[in-house]
Amino acid sequence: MRELGLRFWLAFTILTTLFAAATYPLITHVAGMADDLFEIGVWTGVGARVLFIAIYTILGLRGSSKWWKYNIGTIVVLLEVSALPYLAALGVAVSFNNGQLTTPLLVWIEIAGMLGSSLLVLWLSYIWLQVSREGHLQPKE
Repeated sequence: MRELGLRFWLAFTILTTLFAAATYPLITHVAGMADDLFEIGVWTGVGARVLFIAIYTILGLRGSSKWWKYNIGTIVVLLEVSALPYLAALGVAVSFNNGQLTTPLLVWIEIAGMLGSSLLVLWLSYIWLQVSREGHLQPKE
């Protein structure tokens, strides 16, 4: 892995600012745009996470990027997986139920998904601290 430098952080800051500047007026001033962008955002969030996990897994099966063998790779994948249940439940609600969590199953997935995701992030934070104490987060010279 490469170390992130100033160029990355400048580009990230500029792109994030441009994204905010482009979407805020659309969401706040164009009728119906907030609903459309919300639905697009939810399903894009689901699709992007599934795509990332699939690519990372395929690369692992074909080569040395086996995320399931290392703490950091596993943490990254589990963080992505943890967002899927409540994003998908939200997507179903927005796309098919006029934004309402209309069934007990959707309500449970949404609430338990957020709680479970939060617990997972806390657990992964603990693992991250352990890995850091062992010195595995230091860049190799």
